[in-house]
Amino acid sequence: MAESHISTVLLAGDRAYKLLKAVDLGFVDFTDTGERLRAVEQELLLNRRLAPDVYLGTADVTEQGAVVDRMLVMRRMNDSHRLESLLRDCTASGVAVPAHLRACIDAVVRSVAALHAASAPVYGDDAAMATRDAVAGNWADNFAVIEPHVGEVIDRDDFEEVRELATAYLHGSAELFAHRIDRGWIRDGHGDLRAEDIFCEPDGPRILDCLAFSEDLRIADVLADVCFLAMDLVNLGFPREADRMLRLYEEFTAETHPASLAQHYIAYRAHVRTKVCCLQYAQGDMERAAEARALHSLVLDRLRRGAPRLVVVGGGPGTGKSTLARSLSESEGLAYVGSDIVRKELAGLSPEQSARSPVDEGIYSPAMTEATYAELLSRAESLLGLGEPVVLDASFTSDSHRRSVRELARRRRVGLVELRCELDEQVALERVRSRRGGPSDADEVVTAHLHRAADPWPEATAVDTGSTVGEATERALLALRSGPQAQLERRTDSDGGDP
Repeated sequence: MAESHISTVLLAGDRAYKLLKAVDLGFVDFTDTGERLRAVEQELLLNRRLAPDVYLGTADVTEQGAVVDRMLVMRRMNDSHRLESLLRDCTASGVAVPAHLRACIDAVVRSVAALHAASAPVYGDDAAMATRDAVAGNWADNFAVIEPHVGEVIDRDDFEEVRELATAYLHGSAELFAHRIDRGWIRDGHGDLRAEDIFCEPDGPRILDCLAFSEDLRIADVLADVCFLAMDLVNLGFPREADRMLRLYEEFTAETHPASLAQHYIAYRAHVRTKVCCLQYAQGDMERAAEARALHSLVLDRLRRGAPRLVVVGGGPGTGKSTLARSLSESEGLAYVGSDIVRKELAGLSPEQSARSPVDEGIYSPAMTEATYAELLSRAESLLGLGEPVVLDASFTSDSHRRSVRELARRRRVGLVELRCELDEQVALERVRSRRGGPSDADEVVTAHLHRAADPWPEATAVDTGSTVGEATERALLALRSGPQAQLERRTDSDGGDP
């Protein structure tokens, strides 16, 4: 016999019989007999999409000729073929994932991608369950279930940080979730894609036990669906396999998705599992407490990884700020926005087209400079709203421009890192003299002027750019990963109760 918080599975010979429990857990209510009967029929139909030869039918439970319950009749699977068990064996043996298991995971991803492709996209009001507010509501439901176990099972500080990070991400992501709906990425999927319920058979995987009891939870963003298995792989100790399966899903579907959203959904799926473990703990399964804590740690780790951030790389001409900003963009997956290119675009020029002029004249007039910084921030805000972390490349010699960036970070509730490239002025001048091509028009006169006119910037982390690009990048990465500016702003009273 096997048991979960909502069902009991009886094993007999080559058959397995599943009975739903007459429980009301808030997110599901099976206390009504008629509802349980309907739920079993629905579960049969939905699971036959991915494992038709496993889900054989239903059988009524009767008392004195009256139907009192209904069982789901399944082909009994070999426990030793569970993907979860096979991966645990790899861990216990200290071996890498073998080719046949990797092929099984690949086939699972292909099957789920095909399931999504066969499901009609859900748009507009019909996709209400996939809006930012609905996702925030799901998190809130999880928090409500988990909170009674805080202190006893879950650490209070970790619980509050998870709530803050999840809320902060959702606060600035309404456009992202609306964009996902508009692009048709809301589909009827599996809803509970777990390694425990995937069996690696010689003729291909069998994917069981979809989330049949709630359409609102099963119909969701396709990324949320595949991230359940990605979360499971991470939890089992195979984060590289999780990354690989997400890349493979994008290849199979010819789609791309924000990395921050993938991290958010991995965290959300782990949070759901944390909730389930807390419910099982409340039902008397004491061993679930340790599992809940481990899953909650995964939630916190992934929310930290996926926290949106805005990186500012400033400094005078010749200090290597553009080179550093592009290096960070490539190494950290940050969307790059550079002032030299934006300024030329606003002027109707190509990036390589020269517009050299005296200080504060031509396209470098104060009015054009203000327009350039305004456009930089506008583009950054649009990208952040779509879940993309951003690196801004500009001199940022004026404190007013830096204050505008900080206001953007506060408004969007994203982590802000300010980096100031430092280089001996004579070395910077020599670099400018020897520069050939590129979008920058700065000469020795402009370089000297900007160096003298720069406002103090004590909030920034200084990065010595006098050595190699790699060494400068490593110094900047330390600030990105551990600097105090990388932490999210705490909620203020003015934020109210909005996500």
